[in-house]
Amino acid sequence: MPRRSVNRTRPGSVWLASSVALVVVLGAGFGYRAAADRFGRVAGTARLARGTLSQIPMTIGEFRGEDVPLDEAIVEITDTQDHLNRSYNRPGSDSPVALFIGYGIHMRDLMPHRPEVCYPGAGWTLETTERISLPIQEEPPLWCRVHYFSRGGLATQHATVLNYYIIDGKFEADVSAIRSRAWRFDARVKYMAQVQVSAGADAARTSAGESVRAFAAESAPVIRAFLEDAVADAEQRAEADAGD
Repeated sequence: MPRRSVNRTRPGSVWLASSVALVVVLGAGFGYRAAADRFGRVAGTARLARGTLSQIPMTIGEFRGEDVPLDEAIVEITDTQDHLNRSYNRPGSDSPVALFIGYGIHMRDLMPHRPEVCYPGAGWTLETTERISLPIQEEPPLWCRVHYFSRGGLATQHATVLNYYIIDGKFEADVSAIRSRAWRFDARVKYMAQVQVSAGADAARTSAGESVRAFAAESAPVIRAFLEDAVADAEQRAEADAGD
């Protein structure tokens, strides 16, 4: 899919927004690793080639994207089969949001890397969490969770992180959906993806909340549609290879 032109934002703002997202992929989540055997039984079948998610449109509504590459060591820690780390911004705005998508087929790999686990592990304090629904055109509402974090020091920093999952084309607000499937021995899945939209540490809480909500509502249908097409293509290729 060809990429459209990108409106460049201030490097400092892009880095601040994207750096918030990086905290999540560095978290360990050791408690959920203890249940790896159980979660490992629930595995999908749709493997995506590395780099597939990079074809998600750079332009989503009024938002323009810019890739923010991750160090390979960090990519390995995420336990994802494929990932996307990108900053999006509206023209004329100096407040970008960071988008991180982790794709996998093992529930055990998506369980540990959650905002409410990883941010506190990296020194952030969870102030509050809310479960919200966002209206999506011609869709049921998108249910997700928004987490508000702070970190003290010479100048208090704030981070706002909106998080949801896509499991076989269905939006799920939190990890409870993964838990329920993991404990069902008849669970069948094709794929799972975790989506995180975060606002930079230099954004005020009110504006940050508005930014992550606006982008999540605009991008969720695009991300889901892309995953559905990518998974269908991957399955077709797998069937063709099996027939050769």
